[in-house]
Amino acid sequence: MRMADNAANLGAGFPETMAAAYGGAALRRQELDGEMIDDCIDAVDPCISTRPGSDACGIVLAGVKNGVAYALGDSLAPGLTLLVWAERPVQLAEMGGASATLAEANPGGDMVRDVIAMPGTRMPVRLVTARLSKRGRAQPVAALYAQGKVRQMGTFHTPENQMCRFGTAEEPGSPGREDALVWALWAPMVEGRGPRVRVVG
Repeated sequence: MRMADNAANLGAGFPETMAAAYGGAALRRQELDGEMIDDCIDAVDPCISTRPGSDACGIVLAGVKNGVAYALGDSLAPGLTLLVWAERPVQLAEMGGASATLAEANPGGDMVRDVIAMPGTRMPVRLVTARLSKRGRAQPVAALYAQGKVRQMGTFHTPENQMCRFGTAEEPGSPGREDALVWALWAPMVEGRGPRVRVVG
């Protein structure tokens, strides 16, 4: 049900509070308009250093409805300390009602799960190890974009820039947000048919 259709049964000021909280957010369609996402997951491409110039972690929330994937949120800035970046996927997953967090274990192994658990979340953390290159993992997801099966809800300036520059001299580092977006879309849309990964936990 749309919140507006139930306004007569809501407390004074509640519709205004919800509109202020979600009015410009990617989750507006779910929280205010009643358009439920079938499944939602957030994905993490972890960072192992916070030194200046180090690659930033990527954290992206995505969901699926009726066979179409929706990129719903992007939550990171470079240079965050370990505990601060560990809180970001937890907050994003809880805000979006995600069923799990998917984290790449290549840089750090089981430590990645422990770091994400540090803020005290009970959200299941699933670790995967990539066996293909970033380009190889991205190809099935790029095909989904080409087929019109992915929609981005809101603004994704940094991931979009990383996708456009990926593989060029303009993107010499590791495109963490682009990689997290690939994982977040791969899990509900491609798993079992696309990039080969080994689930380690």
